[in-house]
Amino acid sequence: MKSLRSSLVSTRRFAHGLFIVISVVAMIAGAEASPRRVGLTLPLSGGLAAYGSAFRQGLQLFQEEHPDYVRKVSFILDDSQYDGSKVVSSVRKLASVDKVDLIYVWGASPGEVAAPLAQQLKTPMLALTVGPVAKDRPYVAAIQLPLENLKIQLIEFLRARRIRTTGIVGTNIGAAIRLLDLVKPEMPGLAYEEIVPADLLDFRSVVTRISHKPVEAILLLLGPAQTVPFARQAMSQGLKVHLIGGDMLADEALRSELLALMGEVSYLYGRIDPAFRERYRTRFGDTSHLYEAASGYSTGLLVTQVADRLGTLSGLQFIASLASETIVTPVGDMHFSSSAAQGVHVELKSSVYTAHD
Repeated sequence: MKSLRSSLVSTRRFAHGLFIVISVVAMIAGAEASPRRVGLTLPLSGGLAAYGSAFRQGLQLFQEEHPDYVRKVSFILDDSQYDGSKVVSSVRKLASVDKVDLIYVWGASPGEVAAPLAQQLKTPMLALTVGPVAKDRPYVAAIQLPLENLKIQLIEFLRARRIRTTGIVGTNIGAAIRLLDLVKPEMPGLAYEEIVPADLLDFRSVVTRISHKPVEAILLLLGPAQTVPFARQAMSQGLKVHLIGGDMLADEALRSELLALMGEVSYLYGRIDPAFRERYRTRFGDTSHLYEAASGYSTGLLVTQVADRLGTLSGLQFIASLASETIVTPVGDMHFSSSAAQGVHVELKSSVYTAHD
């Protein structure tokens, strides 16, 4: 009888111990199965929705090509509408409601709005922007397409084409004004400059004023709804100049309309791996805003590869670890560094592309 009781006690103890072991293993397995969460603040509606859509498709292509990573990291997309107040709401929601480990913010102005908030909330943030938003903010890392690099590419292009007189027509959208201010002192023979309202569609008087100047090329930084009307009115009034645009001309439909009118256009844009261009074209057909698509793919690569090596996306550890990272992506090698003037950041390259009809 005593032996039976002892055997029962031993069995109960063994069963209890086995239950604890199984529970711990299940908890560990559950923790490993739970993907890390990345919140993405993008313009999914509004005037720049095409950029957010291309970014989302690039991220989708990454997920399709890297299914093993999909089980480790989940992405939650939120609409910023490229609006400051919406950016603030989006960042707060992703951090407090969705409880993401990391936030990614697309755009120059949204990045500047979101960076101090991410620092305040102590939520790690990656920002695709043009300026040093990570300076003095250890919770922020900047993925930069520097305006200085865009300026260098533009001036080299103008010199290579032997363009001696230039003009500027722009509006206050994104980082356009900052770029214009940067390039003006070095534009060869700058003969005309005008900043127009963002809703202006009748450019006849602007074209008339330009036609009285000896302008060979115009740096045209307008909104997507303004660019074709400007070109159409320029052609109807007999103004023949070489147009150099910004990322708006990365839209295939818009660029095709311009080419039908002008025969040739150029535009400033980030560098993109040709192999990615072909894979993306095969998958989605339209390659509009390809740099944004490549950025979406690159973001997937960056956060999953670093998290896989580091084991986390949260806290200061992830941002600090980027300072020693180099990730090969469709937008170039992301070699992060850290400095007092910039914080943790990486600077990507840009080019001037020329399209013909």
